[in-house]
Amino acid sequence: MSVEDNKEKFKKLCHQWIKRDGLDKLLEWLDTTDFYVAPASTRFHLMCEGGLCEHSINVFNRLCDEYKNEGIFDYKTQNATQELMESLAIVALFHDVCKANFYKLSERNVKNEYGEWVKVPYYTIENKSILVGHGYKSARIVNRYLDITDEEYMAIVHHMGYSAEDDIANISEIFRKSKLALLLHIADTKATFIDENLE
Repeated sequence: MSVEDNKEKFKKLCHQWIKRDGLDKLLEWLDTTDFYVAPASTRFHLMCEGGLCEHSINVFNRLCDEYKNEGIFDYKTQNATQELMESLAIVALFHDVCKANFYKLSERNVKNEYGEWVKVPYYTIENKSILVGHGYKSARIVNRYLDITDEEYMAIVHHMGYSAEDDIANISEIFRKSKLALLLHIADTKATFIDENLE
């Protein structure tokens, strides 16, 4: 899909499932950023134009599949509650919103197959925000616009699972208490390493 197709699909999913006050303001803010054209990463997955938006859609689809696999619902047959679908859409579509205005396109010299030096584009990180912590930063941004629940907040904060900035015992407790947090982490991991595999 093209960048424009993914942008349209992303907004359609937001309007289809998220009915909370503040969504329009959040989407207006996204329009002032590079969210729809930014890469998902600099080296791990979808390090291409539009990768961030595509990844967010992939995570939403994976999260719905995880809920279906757990026997909780099948969203394609519409037997999920609006409230649950709204939560899934919020945490999946906005879990990486902190990556808006986070990457910068640069060039570097690389030898091509003929041994000649050529300039190739690549992305670098340019974090101008005082907010640090991947999940914390995303949750904070979303919470500026949408009144999210504690469970939604914690799911976004801990969508990366175990990381250096987190206490393993706390994350274990969160995953025990919250299917949303655990399944978002699984969906993000599957989208990254299966759907968006670089090999």
